[in-house]
Amino acid sequence: MSKEISVKVVKNFIDLMNEGAHLVNAYHLSQGIPLGHIQNTLGIICEDGFTMSIQASANHYCQPRQNFFEVEKESGSNEFETVIDYNIYTHFEIGFPSEGEPLLIEYAEDISDLTGTVYGYVPKELIEKVIEKHGGAVAFCSDVLK
Repeated sequence: MSKEISVKVVKNFIDLMNEGAHLVNAYHLSQGIPLGHIQNTLGIICEDGFTMSIQASANHYCQPRQNFFEVEKESGSNEFETVIDYNIYTHFEIGFPSEGEPLLIEYAEDISDLTGTVYGYVPKELIEKVIEKHGGAVAFCSDVLK
C-alpha cells in the first residue's frame, strides 16, 4: 500500500519534479544516505487515480543523461552544493504506470507489460499532456521512500 504525500500548489511539471526530489533528498539525509548518491524523485498520483514514476539522472533513460549539477557555494571556496533543477531535462523516464496509457505506448520498453515496464526518453511536453489528461497531479506516491 502506497503512502500519499500531499502536493504543494505547483506551477508546472518541473516544479512538481523538483519538489519531489527535495522530499526524497530530505528522506535520504534522515537515513544517512549522502546527497547525490541516489537521484530520484517521487512518483505522482493524478486526480483520477492514475500513477506513474517520473525519473531523470545519469542512470535513467532521459535527455540529457546526467545527474544534477554541482555549484560552488562561494567563489573560490571549494565547497559545492547539489542544485536540484529538472529544467535541465527535456526527456524523462516513466516507470510502471498504474494502467496502460495510449499516449505513452510508443516509448514502452516492453509493450507486452505496459504497467511493469519503463518508458524511455519521453518528452516533457508529452508527460504534461498525460498528467493533464488524468486530471492533474494531486499527490506524490512515496513508494521510493522505503
